[in-house]
Amino acid sequence: MPELDIAEVVRGFVTLFAATNPIGSIPNFRLATKYASRQLHWRYALRAVMIAGIALLGCIISGPPLLEALGLSPNSVQLVAETLLFLFSVNMILGRLQVDPLIANADRKRSPSPILPMAFPSIASPGAIVTVVILTYSESTTFTGQTLAVGVLAGVSLLTFALFLLAAGIHRMAGFTGCSVISQVMGVVLAMIAVDTVLSSLTKPNELTLDSASVYSSGSGTQTQQ
Repeated sequence: MPELDIAEVVRGFVTLFAATNPIGSIPNFRLATKYASRQLHWRYALRAVMIAGIALLGCIISGPPLLEALGLSPNSVQLVAETLLFLFSVNMILGRLQVDPLIANADRKRSPSPILPMAFPSIASPGAIVTVVILTYSESTTFTGQTLAVGVLAGVSLLTFALFLLAAGIHRMAGFTGCSVISQVMGVVLAMIAVDTVLSSLTKPNELTLDSASVYSSGSGTQTQQ
């Protein structure tokens, strides 16, 4: 198995952390746990992170077989995914944090909110889904890419859980406005990473992996030119 590049791991971690945007989810989490006892806060946090993690893990496992069945090359998948990630980041930059309607409705009833909206689409956001797909296809083999994606997902999930446990203090110091600004900063980081990757792909459009070359070869009945 090829060794994982440390720089690639760090880049993947930063990208997924920015895409899941746990700081931006803190206002929703605080509202969701507003009428729950403090002893239940860690259970709410754990449940939200686990549901989101399982959803993203499902994308990591099922994504490659599905995309390979469609005959899509890793370069094409990465280019489209990075473009979608850029659009997602623009929405983070230009938009403002919003309270989930289900959580807001539960707050009006003065009852603990359903935690599912915290997991999806707050943590397991469209940007996070796109990011794990990119990570899976960022290495020379699917297994290596999946290993990278699972490892990064585990690290980001643990950090997200820790931030939710500290949500009260973070929200007290930063407030809703501060969390919104941090969310916009995360959007800027995502935009820079997405643009950098897209530009790299466009400058090397003919560099296909062996797997993608074989797909085109078998599909057209002709030998791929080296």
